[in-house]
Amino acid sequence: MENVTDYRYDPDYYEAYPTGIEECEGASIPQAEVLLAAVYCVIFATGFLGNGLLVSSMGLKCRLKRQVDVFIWNLALADLVFLVTLPLWVDAEAGGKRWRSGLFLCRLSGYAVAVNAYSSVLFLSCMSLDRYLAIVYPLQSRRLRSRAYATLACLSVWVTSLLLGLPVLRNRVLHIREEGSYCGEDPALVSPGVSLAYLLFTFLLPMLIILICYCSITRKLCLQYRRSKRQDVKLRKSLRVVFMVVLVFLVSWLPFNVFRCLALIHRWGASLESCGFQTVVGLGQEASAPLAFANSCVNPFIYWMCDSSIRKALLRLLLPCLKPFHLSRLSTASESHPSRSSSVTTDHSNQRARSPPSVVQLATWATHVEP
Repeated sequence: MENVTDYRYDPDYYEAYPTGIEECEGASIPQAEVLLAAVYCVIFATGFLGNGLLVSSMGLKCRLKRQVDVFIWNLALADLVFLVTLPLWVDAEAGGKRWRSGLFLCRLSGYAVAVNAYSSVLFLSCMSLDRYLAIVYPLQSRRLRSRAYATLACLSVWVTSLLLGLPVLRNRVLHIREEGSYCGEDPALVSPGVSLAYLLFTFLLPMLIILICYCSITRKLCLQYRRSKRQDVKLRKSLRVVFMVVLVFLVSWLPFNVFRCLALIHRWGASLESCGFQTVVGLGQEASAPLAFANSCVNPFIYWMCDSSIRKALLRLLLPCLKPFHLSRLSTASESHPSRSSSVTTDHSNQRARSPPSVVQLATWATHVEP
């Protein structure tokens, strides 16, 4: 089977799109295969470890006490679902962009990327709306802002994302070339107008909602500060986490979606037939794809730095691993200062008898990580 249209491969969700001009030769970033394979390996290792610890600590230890924790936990789970398929993209990059995993995994990996993109922006919208209701309408939204409604909202986001990603399962095919097979969309099955509408609905509209929420929150906090002449530290801390996650998501996904939008406009029939334009769009998508992928591994670090509750939950999970090292340090200190250790043990024997060793140790670690 031979394709008569010249397809350029794009490694995200990634479509093969027709250049429209046979004289245009596809350009690529030098050593792109090696660089992208290395970057994807780092993203997979850090993202899988960070999100895995986050899901485990919040689900098993923290029990999702806050409403915003429900959205954070589901967002980390969505990142994990995508990261499981990332080794397939590493293999494709290592093989010169040739897809060696078969049609089923080609469609499944593209579906995972699409579901992750849709669910992430929707979960961030829910988090922003939750902060908006909590600050702008604290009394009126008290019943609405419950863990039951948050769980229902998360279920709705999952169902919506899974449904929105279904066209990817049908549209993704293996393009057979002389040098091998390439995984991408079949332009004959995809309408550029529909794809552009998808992009507007699943990215621009949610980001507009998030922007409106934060503008209203900022206005409310400014009015509150003018009246009380003081800042509410608790409110600022609750906003900081959500704001940082939204900002990182925007920085990660905006460049790729801009280049994807330009490619869709070109396919829709716009008179942009220069080889320079097509080269810029192709290189832009190739360069911005790792940045979009990297969004799946940075959120746990944001939570660790900005959210003391999640930091304590992670410490509870890691406590059994940290305990032998911590005890070895204590034993070394006791050997070098026997009199002092004996004094401390005598002075605090009653307190340690009442408190479990794990609680005392956790408190010691927590005091060093509190902001």
